[in-house]
Amino acid sequence: MFFLIGCILEVGLTSLVQFQLQNSVQAGARLVRIGAVTNHATSAITVDRTAMTAQICSTIRFLPNCAANLKLEVLSAGSFANLNFTGPNAVGSLATPTYNPGGSMAMGSMVATYDWRFYFPFVGEMFGNVAGQPNIRRLSGVAIFRNEQF
Repeated sequence: MFFLIGCILEVGLTSLVQFQLQNSVQAGARLVRIGAVTNHATSAITVDRTAMTAQICSTIRFLPNCAANLKLEVLSAGSFANLNFTGPNAVGSLATPTYNPGGSMAMGSMVATYDWRFYFPFVGEMFGNVAGQPNIRRLSGVAIFRNEQF
């Protein structure tokens, strides 16, 4: 009985964290979209990857060592067709994902991934999604957007 309750709680907590991560990425993408991360006069990036990661992690609870383990990729391009979107599984495997918020009217994407570890036996085997690591589930938040004119 304890095992069943523990498994239900762990899967529920995983779902809650996934939901929080997606909401945090949407909020972070909004900052990029409205130009709050770029100096408008010089086009210099004023909010770097570390600061954006801290911004995303600040709204997520129950995510151990979030700032160190969250992988964040921000891409931009002149059109959606040229946006080199790799997806969450590829971003989670990158050593240093790209951080390029782009300028005014640029197309963009933001992907954040976190490798969540399952602790109860058999839960990771059922819900894990990282090849070769059965107790890991790669949680992700994705936003694809067009920057506003700024």
